[in-house]
Formats: sequence, structure tokens, C-alpha cells
Amino acid sequence: MMLTTPKVIDNTIKDLLRFLKIKQSSSIRLKLSKLKNFNPEPKNCHLNTYIQSQIEGGAIQYGWVIWQDNLTGSTEAEFHSIWKNQKGELLDITPRVDGEKKILFVPDFTREVYFTEKQGKLIINTYDNVRLFYGHLLNEVIPIQRILTSALIDEFRLLSHFR
Repeated sequence: MMLTTPKVIDNTIKDLLRFLKIKQSSSIRLKLSKLKNFNPEPKNCHLNTYIQSQIEGGAIQYGWVIWQDNLTGSTEAEFHSIWKNQKGELLDITPRVDGEKKILFVPDFTREVYFTEKQGKLIINTYDNVRLFYGHLLNEVIPIQRILTSALIDEFRLLSHFR
């Protein structure tokens, strides 16, 4: 399966956005923005945006990245966060592993991520991907927890932030 950024917002994506209760009109295509203060990690958007907002101020904007694979009829929404700098610009700071030049990001103003500490481990409380297959919903929005493993946790002493 090869999920990529959709070129257009088709009816399947519109259905997915309605299901998520987020607005197509607030969707934005974002390229990767490089940072000067630290090197964000791929697949660690929530940690990256938390650190960046601690260093530079600004805010975290949660939302969903929309992916599609027309060959298999799959459409997927991945919960994601981007950094809103102090000028109000939305920046995707998380490096991509798939070579995508831009992502389709749709803000979600009701759901957010939070971190907790448990037995010396940093836990992220987030959401699983929501998937459609040929327009049929495969799963609901499901809250999930993951133990984070990242050199950034020690480098920025993040466990002390959540104790």
C-alpha cells in the first residue's frame, strides 16, 4: 500500500472530514519547515511541536494529515500536530520518511494530545489513524497511549515536565 498526499479533496475525503467533524475549508497544504534550535525526529510530531513551542513560544495546532491510495481505495487520517509560530504561521516541522513534498493538514479544534509519566517512561495520549476503504469507515476515532522512546526526551529533560 502506498499512501500519498491527495492531489484533490474528493468525496471520500469530504466524507472522512465530516465524520471527524473538521472543516475542509480550514485545510492547508504544508511543506516541511526546517528549524534552527533542534533537529525534530521523523514520526514524532507531537514531541517535536511540544519542544519547539517550549523553545520558541507559539502554540501547537492539532489536526489530521490526510493520505490516500487510489490503487487500493484506501483513505486515511493520521492525527498530527504542527507548530504555530508567534506570527501565527502554521509550520510542519516533522521530517518525513516517505519523501512527500507537502502534506494535506486539516486542523482539529476539539481533540488534542497530552503527555504523562509512568514508571519513568513518557507516555503520549493521542489517537489512532482513522481509515476508509472504498468509502466505508473501518474504525472510529480511538484514543490510544504509546510509550515514547526518543533521545529528545533526555536531551530536553522532558520527564521532569510531566511529573
